Amino acid sequence: MCQLGKIIVDNRDNVKPFYDDVSMGGGFIDFQCSKCGSSVRKEKFYFLTDGERPSAEEVEELKVFFNVIKEPYYNHRSDVGFMKCTSCEDEYAVYISGGEVQMGRYQTALIAVAECKV
Repeated sequence: MCQLGKIIVDNRDNVKPFYDDVSMGGGFIDFQCSKCGSSVRKEKFYFLTDGERPSAEEVEELKVFFNVIKEPYYNHRSDVGFMKCTSCEDEYAVYISGGEVQMGRYQTALIAVAECKV
């Protein structure tokens, strides 16, 4: 696991879920890379199913670091993990939530993002 650094996105006190009318995969996670300024973006479905899922120990450490609450927004599920910038390969720890709102349509919320130090 990376050494967790500065939090660059923090919506923990004001979670703002958005309705994603087009994605059947749970919406998109999207934030700006603090190193190169590129957009770091991944569909939630791939964030949850890619081969680089954190171990159980890493998940617990991330939950403690981000102070993860069970349901940050009504009927949503909390998830944590890692994303890399496709431009510069910087790694980030990410805390999101999301849930189905109707017939395969989703809301997703980006709650917090932290830099990973080398």
